[in-house]
Amino acid sequence: MKISKIAIKNYLGVEELEISPSDVNVFVGPNGSGKTSILEAIEATFESTPKRRTEVVKHGEKEATLFIETDNGIEIDRKIRTEKANYLKIKSDSVAVQSTETQLRSMFSGSIFRPLDFIDMKPKLQTDLILSTINIPFSEDKFAEWFGSSKVLSGINVDNHVLMILKQIETNHFATRQDVNREIATLTHQADGIKKELPDNYNGDDWINVSLKDLYNDVSEAEKVNACIDKGNEYKINYDAKIEGINSTFENDTKSIDLKYKELKGDLEDIIDLAEVKIKKANDSIKNADNLIDESNRKLDLELKEKIAELTAEYGNKKEASKKEILDSVEDQKEIVSLNDKKISNKRVEINGLSDKKELELKALTEQKDNAINHEKELFSKWDEYLSKTETIEIEPLKDKATNADNMRSHLREWDRYKDIMEVKVAEKSRYSSELTEVIETARKMPSILLQQYQLPVDGIAVDENGLIRINGTLLDGLSDGEKLDTALRIAHYQMGDLRVMCLDRFEKLDPNNQKKVVDFCESNDIQAFITMPADTETGEVVYSNSL
Repeated sequence: MKISKIAIKNYLGVEELEISPSDVNVFVGPNGSGKTSILEAIEATFESTPKRRTEVVKHGEKEATLFIETDNGIEIDRKIRTEKANYLKIKSDSVAVQSTETQLRSMFSGSIFRPLDFIDMKPKLQTDLILSTINIPFSEDKFAEWFGSSKVLSGINVDNHVLMILKQIETNHFATRQDVNREIATLTHQADGIKKELPDNYNGDDWINVSLKDLYNDVSEAEKVNACIDKGNEYKINYDAKIEGINSTFENDTKSIDLKYKELKGDLEDIIDLAEVKIKKANDSIKNADNLIDESNRKLDLELKEKIAELTAEYGNKKEASKKEILDSVEDQKEIVSLNDKKISNKRVEINGLSDKKELELKALTEQKDNAINHEKELFSKWDEYLSKTETIEIEPLKDKATNADNMRSHLREWDRYKDIMEVKVAEKSRYSSELTEVIETARKMPSILLQQYQLPVDGIAVDENGLIRINGTLLDGLSDGEKLDTALRIAHYQMGDLRVMCLDRFEKLDPNNQKKVVDFCESNDIQAFITMPADTETGEVVYSNSL
């Protein structure tokens, strides 16, 4: 599709223009005469919003009219107004089109392209423009498919081109990975510092379940065993002396019993002797009683003789009293005899019983001695058996083991810090770094994968690690003028829709060879060219020509 008629009125520097353009259309005039305004008017006819200027209606006028007719019967009538709403009407074969914007979008892709403007653009604008020609549809689901999650879009401007989004994802995650790797290095350095303070080849996991209580109990038990062994050996050494002591004690106790019963017997015999003396004395007194009576009577008879009658009665009483006193004395002596007989009898019984008691005590003492000796023999046997089965334990190695374990366990807190850093913090950050690496690598490989799936405006296009477009490995600003022109023409051709139009402002910047290259490109690709070139004219106004 090409333009067959153009009518412009009151648009920028164009007061009024109407032409029927050919394949090559050249507008020549001095600067400020409105050459560029014509190109902008063509663009504005197809675009609802002017991209280059905000005030386009000629100063002093209220309305600018733009009319274009194509060679396939489409008419576009647009009015841009200052005091009321703009107007747009499109007809196809004289029939009004209802969806005007849809109709316009079907006629061209993107915008009416000015390839010569591309040459002077900064690399970023060139990049944005090239990317706008590569229509790669995407969605959060696509990113989730590529990266395993759409979370990679967090903080990303998704209004950018998908290749730029991928580059931003790569850049952001690369920066994050650098921070994470720095944190890993810091943590690792910290862990190494802790490890240097630990004993050589230290592994806290070997000591965490070691019981110091058990180890020190082993030392205590070993000390008890050794003390027991010492006690058993000492007992065996003193065994004979103990048996000898028991026998000696038995002999002494036996002598003591002999002496005790001998003394008891002597005491009893002394009591008997004393009782016998008392009996003999009492008996003697009894035997002499008649003699005493006779003697008393003789004395009394003498007194009686002396006193005769008067005292007869008195002395008769005295006789009776004396007799009674003597007889009472006899009875007392008989009682003494009886009591001492009984005492002698009892003591003789006791003396006879002393042998039995002595035998009983000696028997008990013998049993006590035998029991003591048997007890010592039993202890000796047990100690002998214990000592035969039990060896003395080396205490120092056990103490060294407990002390070493105590020392090793004293480092467990630092070991836990080391493990927490390496197995938790570093491991977690390393996993995160690996995840970031996967995202970065995916973000780096996806552009080339995507570019292989879509038709590109220029062969050899790639996006480098800095998000810049390269063509056959060369940055856009590194291309020669000729290469930039070739790129611009190919992009212009690529983005064309049904409307085969190219606007070439400031054509004079190209040398003759490149000018011919542009014209030849348009002819070979059936493109209608609208060219502006500065030059003085007789009237000072724009002059239209359908050839260079």
